[in-house]
Amino acid sequence: VELLKPLGHIDRSHPGFGDFDLAGSQAIDPGRPDRSLLYQSDTMTHAVWVYDVAADKTLRDRRVFARFEDDELPDGLAVDAEGAVWIAVAKGRGEIVRVRSNGVIDKRVKVPSNFVTSLTFGGADMLDLYVVTGDNTVAAGGTGAIFRTRVDVPGVPVPEACF
Repeated sequence: VELLKPLGHIDRSHPGFGDFDLAGSQAIDPGRPDRSLLYQSDTMTHAVWVYDVAADKTLRDRRVFARFEDDELPDGLAVDAEGAVWIAVAKGRGEIVRVRSNGVIDKRVKVPSNFVTSLTFGGADMLDLYVVTGDNTVAAGGTGAIFRTRVDVPGVPVPEACF
């Protein structure tokens, strides 16, 4: 798989977090429960990147966390309490994958869709995983849908956004 240069960028500025540019970013998640990592899904390069978050909240040491095949496009992502990253595969096998902190896929969950775009944890126990698609193969009309499944490891709550 050839890693392409990012096509765009996202700039973020916040007094408590610092300024940074996440080149080509599609989806970001603050990572571990202790917020020491930040994950970035870069769909067009078929990769999920990870950054270290320093004590002063700046980002350091950008590196590839997971690479995907040419016919797979990583998109939305979320982190669970064990530090594994759940990733929606927007094109390819119609699935979401769980990638352990060492970058190895340990779980694949089929979704009745050819275009899985995003996911998030929810429910009182954070064991519900909601999956958003751009189409579906089970309902009339085949339009986008939201699916829910239960997982064994709770998700990490997403921090409130600051605007």
